[in-house]
Amino acid sequence: MHSASHHLKLAGLVLVLAAIFGPVIWPAPAAAQNPVDEPPVVELADGWQYRWEDPPFSDAQKQAVLAAPADDPGWMPLPALNRWQNRGQARILWMRIPLPNGHWRDPSIFLDSVDQGLEAYLGSTLIYRAGQVERSGSEPALGTTHHIILLPEGYQGQTLSLRMYSEYNTIGPRTGVFLGSRADHILNIVHIDIDRFVIATLFLLIAAVMLVFFLRRSEQRAYLALAIFAASAGAFILWRTQLVEFFTTNTFVQEYSKLIAIYTLPVGLASFFEYTVTPGPRRIVRRLWQIHAVYAVAAIGLALLGLVQPLNTVAPFEILVSVTLVIIVAISAREMLRGNPEARLFTVGYSIVLVAAILEISDDLGFIDMPRRVLHWGMFGFGIMLVFILLRRFNQAIEARTQLLTLQRELTIAHRIQQNLLPPARPDWTSPDVLCFTVPAKDMGGDLYTYHAANARRFSLTVGDASGKGMPAALLMAVSLASLRAVINHQLPPGNLLAHLDKIIELYTRVTWQNCALCQVELVLGRDTNSGASLRAANAGCIPPIIRRNNGCVEWMDVGGIPLGVGLGAESGYREEKTTLAPGEMVVLTSDGVVEAHNHAREMFGFERLERAVAAGPTTSAEAMLTHLRLAVEQFVGHTDPHDDMTIVVVRI
Repeated sequence: MHSASHHLKLAGLVLVLAAIFGPVIWPAPAAAQNPVDEPPVVELADGWQYRWEDPPFSDAQKQAVLAAPADDPGWMPLPALNRWQNRGQARILWMRIPLPNGHWRDPSIFLDSVDQGLEAYLGSTLIYRAGQVERSGSEPALGTTHHIILLPEGYQGQTLSLRMYSEYNTIGPRTGVFLGSRADHILNIVHIDIDRFVIATLFLLIAAVMLVFFLRRSEQRAYLALAIFAASAGAFILWRTQLVEFFTTNTFVQEYSKLIAIYTLPVGLASFFEYTVTPGPRRIVRRLWQIHAVYAVAAIGLALLGLVQPLNTVAPFEILVSVTLVIIVAISAREMLRGNPEARLFTVGYSIVLVAAILEISDDLGFIDMPRRVLHWGMFGFGIMLVFILLRRFNQAIEARTQLLTLQRELTIAHRIQQNLLPPARPDWTSPDVLCFTVPAKDMGGDLYTYHAANARRFSLTVGDASGKGMPAALLMAVSLASLRAVINHQLPPGNLLAHLDKIIELYTRVTWQNCALCQVELVLGRDTNSGASLRAANAGCIPPIIRRNNGCVEWMDVGGIPLGVGLGAESGYREEKTTLAPGEMVVLTSDGVVEAHNHAREMFGFERLERAVAAGPTTSAEAMLTHLRLAVEQFVGHTDPHDDMTIVVVRI
């Protein structure tokens, strides 16, 4: 298991290094090379002209623009792509260039980064259209960013004109316009998007694995949160690639798939943050991802119903996600300063994706010139940090489980040792008929019972209850039982025996503030089987003995006193009570776990129910009465977990 964890950490380290250095070492797209029987792909870099269009623009004006000569003053030379001037508020850009000679199979033009509206003309003929160029701004984006424009025969020497719409600061193709065969352009698309496709696939794989983990351990909600985040991130990156065009060109599917992925990202992120990083203000973070979940459902639903435009739901989402990120980052920073290792990993991951986002925004604004997109690499680095957080918690869970299993094994051994401290449930004498029963509320208990035969006619029986539960109660129970066995052969009267034990046990309980309730009963049988027995009892804070007479009456012996280990019982003494028992009559000793047994309504079994159960029980044998009492308590309690240890001793004369 530790070896597997080591390999997971090593794999995670490799992935992090890939996320950091991937954008650097992954080559930027270049013109793909054709087979030797075709000319190579040509980049149309020189000879471009451009102009801006101010709508509305009639068909006649379009034809005039297309027919304008090269020296027309409306057309300006373009030294390089994205080097426009005097744009102002214009949203529509014209570009044109004469096409060179060349012969390719399926000749076509390839360009990227046009995702709102594009028209292509060869001469004055429209040969390609994607989306809408005449737009109000509320229409959904194309989803398509890369375009392959097939050229008809005889294109050589004709002018290619591109008409494009963009609301962004950048407009037009980013990495160039290329002329070549359609097959080479497809290879170029694969080359451009292969890293995004691989990262998206890894995210989706992580989502699937986390979902399987969650289905196997549904109490670990962090698995589900990471599955949501990874699935959303993978879908978002995947739908940003042009490779999806090989599966669907439906603008509706692309647009809504992107929105769903974007809107569910904060749900997975904030819920994962709540379950793994925040030890304190969980309610705030929980409310954030719940609000995001409601907004995602409402925005997508209203858009599908046609009540709002999809793009109109983006601005409120951006405000909401900005608030969410500020709160999460503030909490993460606070926890990091407190030494929270999960918060440190989260902050590192967030910093990676933040740097990637800043680089892309700067590129979009024209401040820098990036050879390719890097946001997906930042998201990948962030995702790996989240996996590391979960991996760290997984290791902690393994260690905790190992410690728990060790503790359970030790408790099992201790339970067996404790059970062996008690004598068998039935003593080896034939008369009186005695049967004992005890069950702890936990693995270890504080209840005890024992019996002793001084001779063929004199017997003592004891029921005790050490205060507390679990191991402390079990230790005090062992001390009490050992102390009792050490003095039982002295044949002290029950009251004197309890006073003597009080002094001994106080040596152990003065530090722990525990005590041990104990009921001591002495039976002396008559000289023949028809003469019954005499009973003498003393009690140190335990349940008094119950006597079941042959006429069906039930009597409580009036004995009580201070529990052992307090130190006051030895000074005040323990009062004894005596009575006689006829043949067939019974004595029932119990711990307080019987009368304090709770049902699902938190009602206690109580003294009255115990008395009625003893009165209604069979008197044919100690075993019959004990079975009846156990069944009465179990039926009352039902499936409620035991509240306390329970001990019952039944004696039939």
